[in-house]
Amino acid sequence: MARWGVLLLMVISLGMSLASSAQAYTAGGPIATEIQNLFWAITLFAVTVAVVVFGVLLGVLIRYRQSVSPRPTTWVEHDRRLEILWSVVPSIILVVILVLSIPVLVYTDTIPRADTRIQVIGQQFVWTFKYEDGTNSTPDLWIQENIVVRLEVTSLDVVHSFAVPDLGIKIDAFPGHMNNWWMKADKPGDYLIQCAEFCGVNHHGMRGVVHVFRAGSQPGIYGPPPQEPPTANVELLESGGNATEPWKIVPVNLTFAIGSKVSLHIMNSGSRSHDFRVDAPVNVSVPAIPPLQSVWLNFSLDVSSPTPIPYGPTNQSTRALGMAGTLTIQSGRVIVILLSTNPQGNFFIGPDPPQNPLGIAKGESVVFALKNADQLLGHNFQMGAPYESVKYAEIISPGQTVFIGPFIFDEDASNEYWCIIHRPTMFANYVVGSGSAAPAGIPLFDMTAIMTAVSVPVVFAYVFHHARRRGDSV
Repeated sequence: MARWGVLLLMVISLGMSLASSAQAYTAGGPIATEIQNLFWAITLFAVTVAVVVFGVLLGVLIRYRQSVSPRPTTWVEHDRRLEILWSVVPSIILVVILVLSIPVLVYTDTIPRADTRIQVIGQQFVWTFKYEDGTNSTPDLWIQENIVVRLEVTSLDVVHSFAVPDLGIKIDAFPGHMNNWWMKADKPGDYLIQCAEFCGVNHHGMRGVVHVFRAGSQPGIYGPPPQEPPTANVELLESGGNATEPWKIVPVNLTFAIGSKVSLHIMNSGSRSHDFRVDAPVNVSVPAIPPLQSVWLNFSLDVSSPTPIPYGPTNQSTRALGMAGTLTIQSGRVIVILLSTNPQGNFFIGPDPPQNPLGIAKGESVVFALKNADQLLGHNFQMGAPYESVKYAEIISPGQTVFIGPFIFDEDASNEYWCIIHRPTMFANYVVGSGSAAPAGIPLFDMTAIMTAVSVPVVFAYVFHHARRRGDSV
């Protein structure tokens, strides 16, 4: 019974080791597919060898255990056939692996005809991508599915490594040197970018995402999706009203989210000149517009207002005739998130005024004002599950404030929020509603370590005990 217990313990330990080390991996491109196929071929050889070797070892332990064979009848010093076999078979396996590996190496190292060229620049601790048209993005990359991208990888400071595991990409970035590689994604999706070379204290936060979009969904084959500012036509009419307010403005109500960059096309359809103004706290205006002409008014909604804001001609008498409307800023509570470092170089992220954890009421509508108080470093923002969509991945320049939202927090939750670039040095906690308990899971790593610590000594003790003969010295 003892040997079956040991065998069962070994099987359980092996199964848990495999479970704890399993990772969700998706081969998203031809390079990754070739590498994955080679991996499974080599794994097949390794498993076959392991089964044969450990099978023979276990069979010998059982066949020649002390209770069955207390006194050996014969001694075998060596077996030439066996020695030849265990020398020739591994050599054949290595040759087969070499034959399988060479085509994969040639395929991955040969850059096919590229549809576009993108420069990948590593810098502590962020990736920047420069496209052929002169535009760039940080820290994410956008490409179309099924196109071949030539990557020109370099660094501005120390050695980095540009790695996209799901696409089979890993290429070093050296300062003053350009490494060429290529990339292709078979299907739309988001693929994690990670620096795979230790490059400093915040190496762990040097991440990004390759966004692969469908063909035809964007004007070009690369680059971030175009973000058009919210646009609205505002027409000033000296007719169309009623007996008390004969004039009219169309539309009477406008609604935009806080942080929006708004473009208003102001059209004067009347017979006299009219100016136009959006009142405090927005405080933007255009001068008098001649009859039957129009102008554009561009502004950013970087303020909040609990009540609608009047707009129309500056002259109150003109507004009283009906040429008046209201602008509603869609916001909710504005939470200022301060991102900074202190003189000692320690990172800080949190509400202004301070609050830890950041408390948000369940069902509350919130706008985040992300304020970078640093003088040199750029930052960005991300919240943890279940609010991963609350995110600003672009770099917030020193001294800049960015508004995102509004977001509706409709689920109790407890987690962290952080600067994506400098995580986990720069993180804090949040609680929505009553919060949530930590998700219950199976501690596979801990259990595997315990099982290994128990099973290994037991196996060695079993082998040592049953391999000895009576009368043998210890």
